[in-house]
Amino acid sequence: IQLQPEEKSLNQTVLMAVKNVFVKAKQRHITLTYDSESDITLVHDQRWTAEAIFNLLDNAVKYAPSGSTVAIRVRELGLFAAVDVTDQADPIPESERSRIFQRFYRGQNSRNTEGIGIGLYLARFIMQQQGGYIRLSSTPGKGSTFGLYFPTAIVSKL
Repeated sequence: IQLQPEEKSLNQTVLMAVKNVFVKAKQRHITLTYDSESDITLVHDQRWTAEAIFNLLDNAVKYAPSGSTVAIRVRELGLFAAVDVTDQADPIPESERSRIFQRFYRGQNSRNTEGIGIGLYLARFIMQQQGGYIRLSSTPGKGSTFGLYFPTAIVSKL
């Protein structure tokens, strides 16, 4: 992966990813919501970052129950900007949370669903290469939230 960071709108990057998952969400009767406090511009590789966000959205749409909602939120947090993807799927078991970012790992909840287990690994790799990170929060009855955190200052490894 060759990253080419430029100063771009993070909001536009998110919308690129949403566009690529929209049809699948519609087929599964999943509503996508988008919330942003402001237009955030920061240095990132737009194409690969959109891929990382798409991977999170694709998983959310894949595992969320038909008729549910997947929420996308973009926000500023001082030294970081965040993109949160929240689904209403069954929570990820505590015992699997440290392993789901490993290449080719597929959790128990994913056994009957298409995929090869590379999406979360790739999303984490893309974030690390840009000086950011990925975080998971999963709660019974509330689904899971995957957050991508981007440094707002140019302090990345690029």
